[in-house]
Amino acid sequence: MKNLACALIFLVVLSACTTVTNKTPQPSESFRTGTQGLQLRFSPNIPPPKLYDSEEFNAVVEISNVGAFPVNSPGDRVYFSGFDPSIVLGVPFTGVPIRVEGKDEFNTRGGFDSASVKAGIQRLTGDKYPFTLVATACYGYETLASGAVCVDPDPYTQTTKTKACTPQSVSFGSQAAPVAVNNVGVEARPGRTVFRITIANVGGGDVFLPGLSLLQKCSPYDPRGIAFDEIDHVEVTDVLISGVSIKHTCKPLDQNFVRLSGGKATFVCEFNNIRTNSAYTTPLTIILKYGYRNQIHQKVEIVKT
Repeated sequence: MKNLACALIFLVVLSACTTVTNKTPQPSESFRTGTQGLQLRFSPNIPPPKLYDSEEFNAVVEISNVGAFPVNSPGDRVYFSGFDPSIVLGVPFTGVPIRVEGKDEFNTRGGFDSASVKAGIQRLTGDKYPFTLVATACYGYETLASGAVCVDPDPYTQTTKTKACTPQSVSFGSQAAPVAVNNVGVEARPGRTVFRITIANVGGGDVFLPGLSLLQKCSPYDPRGIAFDEIDHVEVTDVLISGVSIKHTCKPLDQNFVRLSGGKATFVCEFNNIRTNSAYTTPLTIILKYGYRNQIHQKVEIVKT
C-alpha cells in the first residue's frame, strides 16, 4: 500500500509538471507603426569624450531597425567620419555593413545590430585635438501603406437606397517607415474614382533615389556626393486597388519617381475599371522605394600624453 501511495503521488506531480507548455508567439496586426527606419546611437563611453594619444581609438554604433523593412543589401553601410585621418589612423573609408531585420507580425520590436571600428592614434604635436565624430547610415528602404477606401461608380444618382459607404479622404497613420503616406483624397466620379496621394519624409533624415550607386554616393567619403536632382526622390513602386495595379494611371511621375518639395509630394492615380453599380469598400495599397540617410554626432577630445 505504501508503494502504491508513493506511485500515485509521483504520477500526480508528473502530470502537474507536464501541463506547462510553451506558448506559441501570436502574430500582431499592428506592427506597421512608427515613423523611422533605422535608429542610431553611440554605445555609452565608446568612444569616451576624452582619451589620450597613447590609447587605441574605439567606436561602436548601436543600430535598431524600428521599421518594417529589412536592411541587408550590399550598399547598406555605416560610415565613421569627422576626424583627421592622419591623426585617427585606420578607420575604413568603405564603411561597415549593416545586417538588421525589420519588424514583422511576430517581432514587433524589430532587429538590432552594431557597427564598430578600431583605430590607432598618431602622437599629437599639440596639447589636444578636439573633433566631432559623425556616424552616417546609408541604406535602402521601402514603405507599404494599405487601407480601405470607398469606391462609388455612381456618386450623383438620386435614389432612396442607402449606400454601403461614402467616398472620403483616408489617413493611413504611420507605416513603420521614414517616408509615409500621409493622406489619400478620394474623389468619386461617374464610372471612376480619383485618388490624390500625399507622401512625406517623416523620419528626420535625408531621402534620395534608390539603388546601389546612390548608396555609394551617400558615403561622406565619396567625392561625388548625392546631386541636387537625386535628393528628395521617391520611387512609386506600385499602387494597387482591389489587388490590381493602377500605377500606369498615376501622374505626375518622372520615370516612376516623384520629387518631394518641403518634405512632401502629391500624385494622382485613377481607378476606372469598376465592375459594379453600387458603392463598396476595397483595399488600396501603395508601395514606395527610396534610399535613406541618418546621422548622429559625438564630441571627442584626444589629449597629448
